Amino acid sequence: MKRRLTALALAGAISITTLAGCGSDDKTPAKEMMERYSPYVTLAEYKGVEYTPQVTEVTDEDIEYYIEQLIANYTTYEDVTEGTVEMGDNINIDYVGTIDGVEFEGGSTNGEGTDITLGEAGYIDDFEEQIAGHEIGDNFDVEVTFPDDYGEEALNGQDAVFNVTINSKEVTTTPEYTDEFVAENTEYDTTEAYEAYLYEYLEDSNATTDQNANENMVLVQIVENSFISDYPEREITELIDETIGTIQETCESNGISVDIYIKYFYGLETEEDFKEYIRDSVITYFEQVMVVCAIAEAEGLDVTSEEVEERKQLIVETYGYTDTSELEQYYTEDDFYYLLLEEKVINLLMENAVPVDEDGNVTETATSTDATSTDAGVSE
Repeated sequence: MKRRLTALALAGAISITTLAGCGSDDKTPAKEMMERYSPYVTLAEYKGVEYTPQVTEVTDEDIEYYIEQLIANYTTYEDVTEGTVEMGDNINIDYVGTIDGVEFEGGSTNGEGTDITLGEAGYIDDFEEQIAGHEIGDNFDVEVTFPDDYGEEALNGQDAVFNVTINSKEVTTTPEYTDEFVAENTEYDTTEAYEAYLYEYLEDSNATTDQNANENMVLVQIVENSFISDYPEREITELIDETIGTIQETCESNGISVDIYIKYFYGLETEEDFKEYIRDSVITYFEQVMVVCAIAEAEGLDVTSEEVEERKQLIVETYGYTDTSELEQYYTEDDFYYLLLEEKVINLLMENAVPVDEDGNVTETATSTDATSTDAGVSE
């Protein structure tokens, strides 16, 4: 459920509150959705759909990445005020630049200090090379010549003197990856045991990712091959407006313009392009909802209030909520009914789907799914 609760990945703005009508007391919200949308869907064949399973193997590089992350978590950084600085060191310096004995604009740190990595800071001439080899605390002059094409008329080609003071150096202490280190900082006694855990964890994680990808592969095929005669324009418009409104609120609360937000997060140049993208995404989302409801109707599926309450309780226990009432801040009752309904449909589709290799030959890959195996169902 988690992957599809925010199916559009649009800043968490999507909710299916609008899907169900007012309804009657003797119909579940899931049944109301089925009756609302099924008449407009002519389903493609949804059993026996062929797909090529995604299978992601755990690599040595994957294991090494997590080991490096563990080491990084326990790597320490300390500013020291004694010792010699060398190329590659991270240091803090102050400087005052003069030309013919007169300070020039932009040539001083004003006593505030600046952090640089010697050899990587990009200062002019051999500024950084003249610092290397000095002791922390030293005060000395560095003589440089600005390039003729430096870009500031007052500085182009000028000889300058920078009076430099080295304030400190950052010393990095990286722990050695040993059995002792692992035993002290993880639940495992040896590097071998820790790596075995990582392998199992990544296998499970990859299996979940692959399963979600395979399910999506099958469902998308069915949606694309089905025919939808009419769309719920009111609901589509409401969802578009709600999504855009939420994104605008996010921009305002973070003090950034909508133009910058949509360019950074979506790679789009104009608000019109963004609105078109949102509309296309919302329509795609509704197509999936409508096809899921039509399959559920055809198969006589439904979701009971007991199933919804059980799932809510599982979510509370899994994600540390206080109680089920806390979920109401994030999700509506209809959210849970639809998502459990979709889960049943997905399970049915995968039980009947046919895995094939790249040449179209049927494989022995398992296709069935467990309704609660990938996650508890909802995540913030």
